[in-house]
Amino acid sequence: MDILEYKKKTDNYQQRHPWEITRAKIIYHLLKKNENHFKHLLDAGSGDAYVLNQLHLKNVAEKYTALDTAYDQEIIEKLASEDQHNIFFLKTLPPKLDPPADGVLLLDVIEHCENDSSILQQINDPAIAQNFTLLITAPAFQSVFSKHDELLLHYRRYSIKKLKQLCESNGLKTEQAGYFFFSLLLIRYLQLFLEKLGLRKPDHSIDNWKGGKWITSFYTSLLWIDFKIGRLFYKTGIRLPGLSAYCICHRLPS
Repeated sequence: MDILEYKKKTDNYQQRHPWEITRAKIIYHLLKKNENHFKHLLDAGSGDAYVLNQLHLKNVAEKYTALDTAYDQEIIEKLASEDQHNIFFLKTLPPKLDPPADGVLLLDVIEHCENDSSILQQINDPAIAQNFTLLITAPAFQSVFSKHDELLLHYRRYSIKKLKQLCESNGLKTEQAGYFFFSLLLIRYLQLFLEKLGLRKPDHSIDNWKGGKWITSFYTSLLWIDFKIGRLFYKTGIRLPGLSAYCICHRLPS
């Protein structure tokens, strides 16, 4: 979760939201399928570093850095005390990273940036990242932009075409792109319809999920099945739409 959501956590918070758990599994799956093992993995806009911790458990890199402009010293100390795994926390990018990152994550970050290209330009500095693989995820389809997006301070949603254009305009070569969470897209269309009728008013996000262990496990399993079905269709050349879009691209040696 991002820092805005992290700050809303109460003492009753026990379970991660199924969306968050499943997304972390999907990130690992996409990296594994591309046979990536990194010397230095940078998660830009890392929030509470949940995904980075999950990837650390899977040993996908030798060094891990969490970067988020919303960090302050209190949050960094709190995150570092919550069983983090030797993750380096940064509020701003230093003049250089040692070693430069060869893997970069932008997970549901660029929709929060008024100028989404600027963050790619910062990462593209050879002192920060070299010959790197970049994995971007973002909320999909502007047609379902709603009060929920406004609640989360989103500027926009993305199609695959828009994600690829963003990457390629910043000198990155797209290797793979797609969508996931097909079932949630259908639900979001229904929610948007009810919202327009004034029958629904979103007032929460993934913070303080109230589902217990078994309910969380049940919904997580459903979302994982949703993703796997989408991947099966993808292999046959059929790209199902989904609530989230992703793009994997590379900065090639100059």
